[in-house]
Amino acid sequence: MHNKKENCEKIVALLGLVILLYLIAPYFFAAFYANIAKDDFDNLNLLMYYAERGFIKSIYRYALHIYMRWQGTFTGNVLIPLGLYLYKVKGNSALHVEFLVVVTLYFVLVFVLIDCFVNKFAKKIERFTLDLMLMIVLTITVFYNCFQIRDIFYWHTSVAVYTIPLISSITSLIFLADSRLKYSIRYILSALFSFMSAGGALDIAALICTINLFAIAYRISVKRRYSTLLEFLPFVAAFIGALFNSFAPGNYVRYNGNPGINDLQEAITKSVSYVAHRNVVLIGEGGILLVMLSIVVAECIIQSDIKIINPIVLAGALFVGEVIIDFPVWLGAGRLRDRNEFVGKSVAVWFCFIFLLDFVLYVYVKFRKNFSHKEIIPKYIRIFPLYKGWVFIFTVVLFISLPYITDKNKEYYPYRIYNDIFSGKLKQYKEENNQVLAAIENGKKNTDVEAIVEGHVEVEYMEDTGLNDNPDNWVNVYVSDLYDFKSFKIVYK
Repeated sequence: MHNKKENCEKIVALLGLVILLYLIAPYFFAAFYANIAKDDFDNLNLLMYYAERGFIKSIYRYALHIYMRWQGTFTGNVLIPLGLYLYKVKGNSALHVEFLVVVTLYFVLVFVLIDCFVNKFAKKIERFTLDLMLMIVLTITVFYNCFQIRDIFYWHTSVAVYTIPLISSITSLIFLADSRLKYSIRYILSALFSFMSAGGALDIAALICTINLFAIAYRISVKRRYSTLLEFLPFVAAFIGALFNSFAPGNYVRYNGNPGINDLQEAITKSVSYVAHRNVVLIGEGGILLVMLSIVVAECIIQSDIKIINPIVLAGALFVGEVIIDFPVWLGAGRLRDRNEFVGKSVAVWFCFIFLLDFVLYVYVKFRKNFSHKEIIPKYIRIFPLYKGWVFIFTVVLFISLPYITDKNKEYYPYRIYNDIFSGKLKQYKEENNQVLAAIENGKKNTDVEAIVEGHVEVEYMEDTGLNDNPDNWVNVYVSDLYDFKSFKIVYK
């Protein structure tokens, strides 16, 4: 009987792995069709201005220039020139490798973070299945609710400022959560990656500070005291990095010394109202899956020693945390861009799951103390090994059928990317951009350069070059300055 149950568990895990790879594979494929875009040209222009000083000095001068005159993202300010140097040597193929590595790191590290959590309560036989279920439901819910991934995965400047610092945040949390590592090493490495993360966009800096603060509060609530001051180190590192980022002279230059909206009160009001709206939409579109997932995980977690928090207190703390993460963007820019939406919605999905899981556990402990833990889910729906298979298969079937339910779901990107690959649309998009870049590379100095392009394909989830048929367009002007053209424009056949 035990072997039969274990075999069933392996079958479910294999099915989950296949479905997960099917759902995330398009993001890897799409990396090979991306290209240099928009601000990359301006950044390359500035980097080439300092290039004669040598590799190390040019990166330092570039990073300092951006910090003093544009933005305080000190981590991104170093990563941007590194990637652009590779582009100068290898062209778009260097960016393809960069995007592929970033996409891989993102998904792998999210999975590792989930496994660190599951490892605290799951048995070996069910651990991998739970990892896959959490990965599928949480990750796919994020991407289903946030279509615009071009800034996150397929634009070098944004990858350096947003995605890599976000990956650093995830890495920092992994070191905090993985008790298998040596105590001192965990917190030192977590602090290092927290500091790097705080050198990204301000909402990423706010995210890592908030998460580390929550970690401190949770450990205090569990232990009632702190073991050593070393456990404060990740938060201190993140906070110092956030201050260094926030008070950069370039931030004041970029926003002309004034916030993006009128005052602090308006920024807070905007943040609160938008976070409330975001969570209402999330619950409406993905709530049922998150509820099911929380019940399954609660069933496994109930006999562990994980601390349960009052749901009202937790809900308030998580809501304030979301507001804190959005607030710097509203204050500085006055609106949320696609990349900010991705961060905000990712946090909302995870926070919603944490709240639902805590709520289920709290209700069970509060009202069902006299019942067996197996009664959280009625016996008649526990039908495929350890009842998780039922929820897992339901989730898989639901997501597979999504594109055929509503028009919105037909735009769901994994399916759209598959369609664009097999239809040849992405190939045509890549060829058109290669024609433009070839015209730039072969253009003669001090002349009016034209790139003759056959057709014009737009791919919504890709960041395009930003170049067009107007020589006065800001990206066209950057290209003209970079390559010493009189002017540059695209001529569409």
